[in-house]
Amino acid sequence: MQAIKRDIEELFLKRSVTDQEMRDLGPDAVTVLIDMFKHDESPEREWKCRLSLHALGVLGTEKAIGFLIDSADNNRVPGWLRRQAVESMGLTHSPASFAYLSQLAQEHPHDRVRDTAVLALGRIATSPAISILEQVATGDEDASIRERAQRLLQSNEQASNEINQASESDDSTI
Repeated sequence: MQAIKRDIEELFLKRSVTDQEMRDLGPDAVTVLIDMFKHDESPEREWKCRLSLHALGVLGTEKAIGFLIDSADNNRVPGWLRRQAVESMGLTHSPASFAYLSQLAQEHPHDRVRDTAVLALGRIATSPAISILEQVATGDEDASIRERAQRLLQSNEQASNEINQASESDDSTI
């Protein structure tokens, strides 16, 4: 575990960490990342907590997802970190994350949490996630959240069209 902790510390010092670098840490890093989130007292605590949550989303193990959900629900965790936990769930593409994000996007009483959940669902961009975004785009009480959902739906549609066009042009060259 000490070697993993050292690798994480070195990676976090870079200040510019790719998702692939986080994936390369492997699932054994989840326990160390959770421990860093809970116990780090360094001057870089905020940065390390944010990166730890993001890395947990990238790694997407059952334990990581459980911790992200617990962090998002924990009122003792600062709001900005709870929103980071919600956003990081959009990286996992897991059924548990999807169910949790769907509930937040449609039912959470705070608009900033709903907005972050909508953003995470836009990142997931599966057919069920698109369905939730469509509901939010027409039914959320907050105009800015409806607009974000609409923008995500438009960008997803545009991306799908570009993929289809590229696929069609590739097919014609065979």
